[in-house]
Amino acid sequence: MIREIEALIGPGYEYRIDRELPAVEGDPDDPMGERIRDVLARHDPEGIPIPTMIPGFTDAKAYDRLGMKCWGFSPVRLPPGVKFAQMFHGHNERIPVDGFHFGVRALFDLVSGLVL
Repeated sequence: MIREIEALIGPGYEYRIDRELPAVEGDPDDPMGERIRDVLARHDPEGIPIPTMIPGFTDAKAYDRLGMKCWGFSPVRLPPGVKFAQMFHGHNERIPVDGFHFGVRALFDLVSGLVL
């Protein structure tokens, strides 16, 4: 990520990393990854789960130190042409209501099928 930032800002700038923490990585071959793919295939056969790097932080770091795995699964169906990244955590953050309902159904399917 640092190399990408340096390439974007170009020469002549200085920056400082105030805090750096080791990454928490998920294993796509983990049984939960397989379950996520199965749930998504049931709700949207053309859907593709996309692993994402979050350059900030999440609570997953605290849980990882305790030996607990965290999975982010935020399914939402967006109409073609919608640029989700521009709506995410912005001043006008929003998703379509029907896309939200899709996500709730898929997430419920995922969680309700877990065995504790």
